Amino acid sequence: MPILATDAPLLCRQADVSKLLFAFADSGSDLSVKAGEADPFLVPVSADGSIAKTIAVPIGRKTFTVDLTGNAKGRDLQVYNRDYACLFKLEPVP
Repeated sequence: MPILATDAPLLCRQADVSKLLFAFADSGSDLSVKAGEADPFLVPVSADGSIAKTIAVPIGRKTFTVDLTGNAKGRDLQVYNRDYACLFKLEPVP
């Protein structure tokens, strides 16, 4: 579940990400990622667990380009949209 950073610009707060879920599956050297209704894709995972990949994320009728970064092993992941300076931490759904 994406959680908006508290210091994010006002425009970021208007993004309705309430229905956007990320599904992750770790296979060791790759992280399978599914963002919303988009097709799943693989992100390479380095030996220390870090990942970094630019991906497209569907939100409503639009698709936004974001950087998916963090550590897959530590489940510490975030997405950042450079165009709007929006940072979302990805929290596991309980």
